[in-house]
Order: sequence, then C-alpha cells, then structure tokens
Amino acid sequence: MTQNSVKKLTNKNTGARDWLAVAAFLLIMLFLAYALSMGALNFALFMADFFHAKIWPPMDMVAEQAAIQSPMILEPGPKWVSANKNIIEELLAPQNSFLTKPPVIPQKSFTTITINAVGDCILASDINRAPTDSFEYYIHTLNKPYSYFFANVKEVFATGDINIANCESVFTRYEHARKKNGDRVFWFKSDPNYVNIYVSGGINAVNVANNHTHDFGEKGFEDTLQALAAAGIHSFGYDSIAYMEVKGYIVALLGYCLVGRLQTEQDLKTIAHAIKDDLAQTVKKSDLMIVTFHWGEEYAPEPSAYQEQLARQTIDNGANLLIGHHSHSLQRVDIYRERLIAYSLGNFVYGGSLKPFKETIILRQTFFMDDELRLLDHSIYDLIEAETYSGSGYNNFQPVLGRPSN
Repeated sequence: MTQNSVKKLTNKNTGARDWLAVAAFLLIMLFLAYALSMGALNFALFMADFFHAKIWPPMDMVAEQAAIQSPMILEPGPKWVSANKNIIEELLAPQNSFLTKPPVIPQKSFTTITINAVGDCILASDINRAPTDSFEYYIHTLNKPYSYFFANVKEVFATGDINIANCESVFTRYEHARKKNGDRVFWFKSDPNYVNIYVSGGINAVNVANNHTHDFGEKGFEDTLQALAAAGIHSFGYDSIAYMEVKGYIVALLGYCLVGRLQTEQDLKTIAHAIKDDLAQTVKKSDLMIVTFHWGEEYAPEPSAYQEQLARQTIDNGANLLIGHHSHSLQRVDIYRERLIAYSLGNFVYGGSLKPFKETIILRQTFFMDDELRLLDHSIYDLIEAETYSGSGYNNFQPVLGRPSN
C-alpha cells in the first residue's frame, strides 16, 4: 500500500469518529432537553423503572412463570370462591409491582339450617292385633306418657331447625277401615291426641304420602291432617307442599308415595313427570327443597335400579336432599352431585311390629346459606347410629342412641 493511500484511509477513519462524536453529543443534548421538559424527579423515576425492568422482571410475570412450572392444586372445601367469582377475580387481579402482601379475602357470613330426619313412625297398633305388649298396651295399661317414646333421643332433635318423620298411621276416631289388596295387610290408627308424641319428641314436620295414611279413607286422612295442624306440626305429601321459614330462608318439603295409597300399583312415569313439574314450580318459592319417597321393596337390603335412577333425576331437577322409607330396613346413603340420597332410614318409633329390625339412624344435615348471595353455599351431614329399641326382648317402642347390641 502506498503512503498516499494510507493517509486517505486514516483521514476517512478520523472523519467517521468525528461524526460519531457529533451524534453522541446530539443524543446527550436530546436527553437533557427531555429531562428539563419532564422535570428532574420524573426523569429519575423513568430511568429507574427502565433499568429495573431490564434486571428484575415484573412480579406478575414471575408469578405467571411459577404457575406454569408448578400448577395450583385446589384443596376440597367450601365452594364460595366460584359462587362469588367476580369479587375473587377482582381481589386476585395483577397488583402494583411493589405489592408483596397477598390480597385479603373477606370472611363469608353463613346462616345454618339443620335438618334431622328419621324413617317410619307408627304411633299405633294394628286394629286386628291383640293388645298385649302392643303400642296401645304401653299407653293404656302401662300408662306411659307421650314423652316416653322419644325420651332417649330428644336431645338430638333439640339441635334441629326441622325434624322430619314419616307418619305412617292415622289419627282418627273414625271406625270404617278401607279395603286393601294383598296377603299381608294392616290398618294403623290411634287417638288424635297421640300427635303429642311427636310434639314431645321435637318432631315438627311429617310426611303423609305413604300406604297407611288412607287406611280409614279420606275421612281418616283429613282427621290426621287436622290433628297434626292443631299440634303445630307441618304435614306434607301428595299434592301438599309444606313451606317452612327458618331464619329468614324458605325450606320446601315434598313427599311422594310410589307404593300406592292403599298398596295399589302406581304409574311410575306419571309420578316422575309430576315430581319434575313440582320442583320446577317450588324452586321459585323456596331456598331449599327436601324430597321424601315412600318406595321400594319391604325388607330389601338395597334400593332397586329404578330407585337409583329416580333419585338422581330428582337431584338433577333441583332437590337438595332426598329421604327414603318404606322398606323397614336400613339402606345405604349415596352422594350425587354433592347432594345426599338416603334410600331408606329404616324404622324409628315403630308400633307395627314387636320385633322390627333394630338398626336405624337419625340423618342430620346442616345447610350453610350464603347471607350475601342468599344461596346455598355448602352442607355437611352426619349419620347418628341408633336402634329402634334396646335389649334382646320385644319392642318397647323407645329408640335409643348407639349401635344395636343384638
């Protein structure tokens, strides 16, 4: 390379450096002008945020990356998060990058409604039965007071807002029994004053949709309804729905008999459609819906496939709790769509036999109502073990708490 060419290249590099210096000077002047227009403090904050973002990513980005690496596992618990989704989303929305304290979720306010339920109660003796050791014998001969029959379990019912039994006998003085079909048939009636047995035990609601409340025709049935109402006991079943107000909420009680009023065949499809229609109307007037079924085969240890299907359809149609009876045996309890199905609660105060099955339970379910949304939030239940009578002898018509001893 000649000396002249080297000199030209050197001059060219020197000129480039001069232009870079001029550009840098102009850039610095622009930043100074921008700083003067923003004010010194704002400009300093701008620069701090600029370099902070380059070195430390925002907190919400960190949280997002952590969630991808380790997904959140939701533990079982109350469902109020989904019930109050808008408030929760607002509380958990991305916060200021400098906020490290987690959001505070407000405590919910609940009203509790406790339901206790038992199965078949017959506060009478069969009219064709000899009085010795019968239910009537305990009252008329042994002079047992009305408070005797529920004395050992009354403490449980004292905890309930609504205490439900299946009333499977008639309270009437009417003497003309109705004809029934079948080989083993019974007629149960007692004096209207016997409703005070329910009162003394704390029972305040009874199902009357079963195969014995019409043992003495419409007259006996109407007498039964009047006796119950006079004692302050809510009756429900067939076309009658009881609406009970509890702590500002309305609880609807519905009852259906699938074995016929006088043990006659029933059109099960018609009943299923009626239940669906009833629930569609009742849900508009109530906060909770409890349905009872008098159904199934007597002494069967398990429900039938049809009972399982109808129970789930009833839950699908909005029932919050389903209670079954009639089999006189204790059957299983299922949970379907977070709602309880008790296929048969067995017997309880049971004047229909001197040797009934001893195994029974008191079903207790507590509903937690969201006071802000005025909706059911969640519920808990308990199966309280009991026996229809104690000892190894005959039925003394006095249930006791605890697992059967024999």
